[in-house]
Amino acid sequence: MEPPYLCDNFNRRQFVALSLIFMFVALLSLRLDDFICWHYWVVFCPLWLWEFVVFGGFLLEIFAFCRSQHCYVETQSHFKSAFFDAFFHTNLLFFEVLACNRLENAHHSWVSACIPLIILGIFGLFVSCWAIKNDFDGDLHFIVFSHVLFFILVALRLENFINWSWRIVFLPSWLAFAFFFILDFTEFVLSIFRFACITRFPDYRQQSLCISVGYSISLLLITASGVLLALKLDDDLRLPCIIIAAPLMSALTVFMSLCFSARPHFQWRRCFRILYRHIIEMCYPLQEYGNISYKLSSLHQSSMYDQGELAAGGSAVTCAPRGKGPNFVCGGERTSSRFRSTRYAGLAARQVLRC
Repeated sequence: MEPPYLCDNFNRRQFVALSLIFMFVALLSLRLDDFICWHYWVVFCPLWLWEFVVFGGFLLEIFAFCRSQHCYVETQSHFKSAFFDAFFHTNLLFFEVLACNRLENAHHSWVSACIPLIILGIFGLFVSCWAIKNDFDGDLHFIVFSHVLFFILVALRLENFINWSWRIVFLPSWLAFAFFFILDFTEFVLSIFRFACITRFPDYRQQSLCISVGYSISLLLITASGVLLALKLDDDLRLPCIIIAAPLMSALTVFMSLCFSARPHFQWRRCFRILYRHIIEMCYPLQEYGNISYKLSSLHQSSMYDQGELAAGGSAVTCAPRGKGPNFVCGGERTSSRFRSTRYAGLAARQVLRC
């Protein structure tokens, strides 16, 4: 007997991460409302557990690779993704420790506590482009990159370097979520079109529509929680923190329910892949040389091969006049292997970009 369809596509890693974040948001809200008097080091325990699980999985993955390397395919891209995730969670752990220490003792400023997030935001731009190109999961990196200006403004506002309203401080975050909502609304329209026009794969069409609706609702709930928090910080609204965090916890609940689907990631990846392809096609230098990579060893081997070929040709090698024909003509018919390899590499790059 086969398991149910939803459990067959269950994403355990994302479900555990979202559950721990949900627990942290609930504990932090209760701590800020003084319903509990625990230390912030205890309140941050769900995040410590999350980082422990991530680093434990990374070490187990390295051990499994060292034990059976033949079972891994495309190891270079796979371990680049694992390295990026480890770097992300290392900086996130630094931020959590600094923020918790700032809440407990106030020995340092919020600007220094937010430095790991700023590093992640700058680093996230390159990781997001790499993830789009290689079809890897880079959702967290892109989210942090889109909020890097928001992190800087929050740190400056908490230290009173700027006296702006909290609504202005939260404006970059709202713009980022508006951009996410536009991408998800595009996916929602495409899901409706597939659901109405395509007759095959009814389960997939229904699931795609439900996922798009769930993401749209979650983004609206997160934005609503941010609006309530900005109003509370500006003293325009007097509500407990647990009520302000209720929309955020509801959005996390929706995300946890979407972990049972076959596509548990955000919908920006497909749209960005199309945009990335159009940018590459419009820029001819990137189209010609963007996907070509060389190694010093291969260049050395090719140069040695060319020298051997020319030496074997002897007197049959003649030089063509400048501006006419290829660089070398062996017997009037053969071109050099380096010229052919460069031309074939350019043609291969074009075929890869068109696929």
